[in-house]
Amino acid sequence: MEKVKITDLGRGAKVILNKGWEATLEDDKKNSITRLVNITGMQWVVKQVDVTQIKYAKIGGKLYKVEIEKNMRKFPVAEN
Repeated sequence: MEKVKITDLGRGAKVILNKGWEATLEDDKKNSITRLVNITGMQWVVKQVDVTQIKYAKIGGKLYKVEIEKNMRKFPVAEN
């Protein structure tokens, strides 16, 4: 499967989230660790999601795996 970088996806890009939901990117914050998405399904929901939740992008009817840069990933907080 071909890959596309998350930083190459702008407003209007069709994506698939890790839970299988289809969504459309609603912002142009290409270098942000969160993106505003419009999730389609039984009802439409607009919310911010972590970029690590975006797994695939649909471009020209073709599915691409989304690559996330290491510096854009959230790290879990250590518990004491």
